[in-house]
Amino acid sequence: MTRATSKFGSGTAWAAVLASALLSPLLIGCGARTVLGGGAVRVESIDEGTALRPALRLRAYRAEDRNTADIYLTDLTPEQLEPTVDPTTLAGSIVHIHMFIRPRPGRTPIEGTASTAAIRHVVLAKGEVGVYSGGGFMLPSGNVGDGRFGGRISRATLKLTRATDGFNDLLGAAEFSGTMTAPLDDATAAKIEALLEEAAAQTRPR
Repeated sequence: MTRATSKFGSGTAWAAVLASALLSPLLIGCGARTVLGGGAVRVESIDEGTALRPALRLRAYRAEDRNTADIYLTDLTPEQLEPTVDPTTLAGSIVHIHMFIRPRPGRTPIEGTASTAAIRHVVLAKGEVGVYSGGGFMLPSGNVGDGRFGGRISRATLKLTRATDGFNDLLGAAEFSGTMTAPLDDATAAKIEALLEEAAAQTRPR
């Protein structure tokens, strides 16, 4: 699924995005199927003394097989994911967690230093985009394919790997931690993924 236009790159820094989410409590939504609580996500700078705690209220996941799942989390609204929305007006976060192996006692390492999930945290700042990437150990909660699936990640490492030219990195090397759950919802996952991939396509390697 693709959006109709690619308009990122207006030159606006994301200091306002970080300021609005800095150390803010998680806002828990209710009512809609894709709006869940299920814990907080935080990205804490190792060197800069800054932290980003977005209220990732819109959540969905897609199952590939019993060991593989893609979880999408964002603080954008469902209306902001529509192709008719100008993406340069958006400010917020999109998180993609790709669990590529389910840890099993005796078969895979069950420890924080193991790697079972890849993580991308995309920051949208009204035209500028930063992609923080890394990985870590995800301890699952439930089974892939269930109506609701998630897990816990503690101190996974992230760094800025791609960005538009005007993006200002306010985090540097960072650690990603959180507990999250999401409903099995292919349609919403596809919409969040489409915006994430469009945004990432506007960036260059850092």
